[in-house]
Amino acid sequence: MEMPLPDVLDRLSIAMLKAERIGDSCFVGEVIAYNEAVRQHIDAGLIKDTDVEECLSGLYHVNSQIWDLEADIWLGKEGELGLDEVGRRALAIRGWNEKRVGYRNKVYELTGLGFKDIKSNHASEK
Repeated sequence: MEMPLPDVLDRLSIAMLKAERIGDSCFVGEVIAYNEAVRQHIDAGLIKDTDVEECLSGLYHVNSQIWDLEADIWLGKEGELGLDEVGRRALAIRGWNEKRVGYRNKVYELTGLGFKDIKSNHASEK
């Protein structure tokens, strides 16, 4: 099964962040592969360049914010942060994930490709 475009754009934005922030050259290959998959969708007339740019930019921004909020937790610094700060970050991440779902669903609505991300019995449900 091919990867749906909302997933491709989301993963592309994360690969771009990894390439920038971690700097390992293996992430450049991911960026190239995901960009090629996006280009195929554009060339097939399934989505416009401008829509891709808008959604990719939004996903990049959202995933960047999530990364920043999660970074110290990934490094096991919960004790330094304190439970109040960890909880505050968890709530902020939930808010950013709501925006992330919004961009993914916008791609779905523009293309009809993939599946709409629907939250049920979830605090970010709209």
